[in-house]
Amino acid sequence: PRACNERLKDNDVEGKALAETLHINRSLTALGDVMTALERQSVHIPYRNSKLTQLLQSSLENSFIYMFVNISPASIHSRETYQTLQFAKRARKIQIGPLMSHQLSKTFSTNSKNLQQQKKIVGYLEEQLAAAVNQNKTLSEELVSAKKNSEKEIAIAKKEKSNRLRGRSSETAKAHRG
Repeated sequence: PRACNERLKDNDVEGKALAETLHINRSLTALGDVMTALERQSVHIPYRNSKLTQLLQSSLENSFIYMFVNISPASIHSRETYQTLQFAKRARKIQIGPLMSHQLSKTFSTNSKNLQQQKKIVGYLEEQLAAAVNQNKTLSEELVSAKKNSEKEIAIAKKEKSNRLRGRSSETAKAHRG
């Protein structure tokens, strides 16, 4: 199993996979609630809202927090990628007692910029693909038209050949009669 934020309406999940996805989402929501409470330095931290936060309680209270995020440059995943980056950004702001949480990579803003660049590249590639599809459609139409024209020309040539053969047959028959 993998721990990630799953959007149910974007995935066709049923049975055990659906239950697992719901548990993952509840655990991540509970972890977000704990992180928010830690950030606000609340008196009550809701560790008991999930098994995940119960297991992580001592780690969250007494150590540095390192956040590993997995993001996708694909435009179809941009919403999930944005939400993941926002979650990591929240984790980065948390101060635990005298310690301040740190993100593993100090290139968070660089990664965000890279994501924007990748989105631009994807957009450019989508435009190129659309242009290639249009060109392919035009070439296909030209090919179909050329095929129809050649079929017509072949039919005409066959008719002419047939007429010539009939003409020779009738000339031969006249020559034999006369």
